[in-house]
Amino acid sequence: MGEGQGARSFVEEDLAGARFERCDLTGAVVRGSAVGGLEVDDPWLGRPGEVLVVNGVDVVPLVEAELYRRLRDHLAALDDAQLAGPALHVWAPDVPRQVLQSLHTILAEEWEHLRYALRDLAALEEDPSGTEAQ
Repeated sequence: MGEGQGARSFVEEDLAGARFERCDLTGAVVRGSAVGGLEVDDPWLGRPGEVLVVNGVDVVPLVEAELYRRLRDHLAALDDAQLAGPALHVWAPDVPRQVLQSLHTILAEEWEHLRYALRDLAALEEDPSGTEAQ
């Protein structure tokens, strides 16, 4: 909520150790406050237009780069034995599954998302109004 829309202000409040779970803090502003040890876990961070500004720097691209680096390093470190190891099949826990099979599924699904996105973008370029019969 913005100013004048019922937004609450906390001035010289001690919120040390407070937990915010499943709260909408969109647009919240923290100024002149100690935030050492602050932990942020936002699975939606990185959506187009989302920013997280720390001391004037949008840290979203930095966070995304670090997460991609960790994933790349983790995947690169997997050996044949780990890839052949068991993985939980979420929808059917009693069905045996290997880590490599799960990776194949994830990559195939991501590839399909990319294909559909590229198809849709191409269609929008041909007919930006989206009025062409489908």
